[in-house]
Amino acid sequence: MEKVSTHSQPPIVNSSRRMWCISRSGPRHRLQYRKASQRMKIYFGFTVAGDRSSLSAARRMVDVLEELGHEVLTRHLVTDDAGESDRRLGPREVYERDLAWLCQSDLFIGEVSGSSFGLGFESGYVLVLLGHKRTF
Repeated sequence: MEKVSTHSQPPIVNSSRRMWCISRSGPRHRLQYRKASQRMKIYFGFTVAGDRSSLSAARRMVDVLEELGHEVLTRHLVTDDAGESDRRLGPREVYERDLAWLCQSDLFIGEVSGSSFGLGFESGYVLVLLGHKRTF
C-alpha cells in the first residue's frame, strides 16, 4: 500500500481497489472505489431471524460490493423488512431460492458477527458441496 498525504487533509491510504481517508478523531470515510474488472454474483449471507445489531455495517458492505460493480443476489437481507419478505414465501420456497442463489454465485460472503440460524448451513453447503466456490 502506498501512502499519500496532504497538509490540509488527513492522510489517504491508496490501494489499487479503494481509497480511505484515515482520521484518528473519527471513523474512516470512504472516498472512492474503482469498478471491479470482473463482475461477480455474490451471495451475501446475513441473518434474518438472529442478531441484526450489525445491520448498518452489513448494508455498507453490500453497498460497497455493488459500487464495485458486483451483483449481490441477497441484497434484500440488509433491508429493514427482510424477515417480512421471507415470511411471505413459505420455508420451502426460501430454502429452494437460497440454494439456487448459492449454486449460481461466484462468491459467498458471510457476515457472522452475531447469532444466526442459517449462516452455518449456508457456509457448510458452500464449503462441502460447492467446494470450488470462494468463501469469505
